[in-house]
Amino acid sequence: MEIIDVIDTAVKIGLGATITGIATYIITNINHKNELEKQHTNENKELLKEISRKIESSEANLNRTTLSYIQNKEQTFESQHILTSISEAYEARALSNLIGETELSEKIGTMTHLLENTCERLLMPNQLKSAAIEINKIETCKKSMYPLISKAYENYKA
Repeated sequence: MEIIDVIDTAVKIGLGATITGIATYIITNINHKNELEKQHTNENKELLKEISRKIESSEANLNRTTLSYIQNKEQTFESQHILTSISEAYEARALSNLIGETELSEKIGTMTHLLENTCERLLMPNQLKSAAIEINKIETCKKSMYPLISKAYENYKA
C-alpha cells in the first residue's frame, strides 16, 4: 500500500466522520426543538383545560352563593362561595394571559367584573333582582368564552 492510498483512505474516513457528526448534530437539534415545541403545546393545552375548569367552578360557586342567599331569605348569605368564585375567575384570567389568549382574558375580565357587581348587589338589602340580571350577564359572558377556548385548543392540536 502506498502512502497516497493511506492518505486517501484517511481523508475519506475523516470526511465521512465529519459529515456524520454534522448530520447527527443537526438532527439532534431539530429533534430537541420539536420536543420543546411539543412540550410547550401540551403545557398550553393543560392550561386551557385549567382555565375551563376554573370558569366552570367559578359559576358553580356563584350558584352556591345564590342558593345560600335565597335559602336565607335574602338576609345573609355565605360570602365564601362568591369570593371563591371571583378568585377562580381571576386565576383563569391570569392563566389566559400567561398563554397569550388576550381575547379570552378580556372576556374573563368582564366575567370577573360582573361577579364583583353581583357580590355587591347581594350585600345590599333587597337586591336579588339586580343580582339576577348580573348573573344572566355572567352566563352570557361565559357562553361567549366557549368558542374562544375551543379555537385556542384546536390551535394547539396541530
